[in-house]
Order: sequence, then structure tokens, then C-alpha cells
Amino acid sequence: MKTSTAGLTVLAALLGVLGCGGAMKTTLTGPPHPAHSANCDFPVMLTAPEAGYVEIAAIDLQMSSAPGANCTDLAQLKEKIQPEVCRVGGDAVVAIPNGYGVYMKASVLKAVAETATPPTPSSSIAPSAPAPSSPSSTGCQYDTQCKGDRICVQSSCVDPPSKGGSTRSPAGH
Repeated sequence: MKTSTAGLTVLAALLGVLGCGGAMKTTLTGPPHPAHSANCDFPVMLTAPEAGYVEIAAIDLQMSSAPGANCTDLAQLKEKIQPEVCRVGGDAVVAIPNGYGVYMKASVLKAVAETATPPTPSSSIAPSAPAPSSPSSTGCQYDTQCKGDRICVQSSCVDPPSKGGSTRSPAGH
């Protein structure tokens, strides 16, 4: 079967327009906040700020096997998650890549102190660099620093409570 060059060009253009696709799941990790406008602007960071913010939501992105469908670029990631970040009232995002440089999680942050202001939008997308995907030596700060479905409770990664049970903390993060 002969493949036309025009057909491949259209497919490549379509994948480029779609950017990083796939399903995403947003989980509130704190109390609800008022939504921002649908096209709000926010910085995307590779490391969590030391102070002035709290995590209010975690966004999990589903990995896709389609070529070019995964978020490997911060600008693509920002465009993909912008509606959700604005809907939950986020002021900043910490992007968390997997070991292959594909952004699989995003921690949505809310500024908590009047002195804490997000970086200016002109510098809102940091250059790509490896980011820590595990809790620091002082423990976790956000659910997105924990593996799988685990959550951060008092600086420790723990299994989420079952519908009728309590939270248990197995060894490790």
C-alpha cells in the first residue's frame, strides 16, 4: 500500500495542532476557591516555591501511545491544563515530569500571603530541566510528590483513607 506524502503531512499537522492530548484528572487537595477567568495566566514552575503557597489541586495526565500526544514542553502543558487551573482558582503550577521528560502531574498552587506574588507572566515558563519528583529530606509538601495514588499528610506520603477506614503509612515514599 502506497502512503501519500500529503497524508503524512496532514497527520503531522494534526498532531501538532492537538499538542499534548489524552485525558486528565483533577483532584482537589484543599478547600475550594473561587474560579479565575477561563483564560487566566499563571506561572509554570519546575520546583515548588519555599513559602507563600499551598497546594489546592493535583492534575494527573494520562500517558498516550500516540506519537507527539504527550506533554514534553511546558508551553504545551500550560495550554492543556489552563482551563482546569483557572477553574479551581490556581495562582501557579508546579510541573512534574516522569523519568522520560513527559509531564504527568501538575500541582496547582494558591498564594496564601499578600507578600507572595507569582512570578511575572513573561517569565512564567521556566526552561526545561530535571525537576525533583520525590519528596525532599524534610518530607513531602504536596500530594503530587508522592507516588501513585498516595497523598501527603503531615510531610509523609501515605495511602489515602479507604471509604470507611483510616490512613495508614507504609514504609517509603
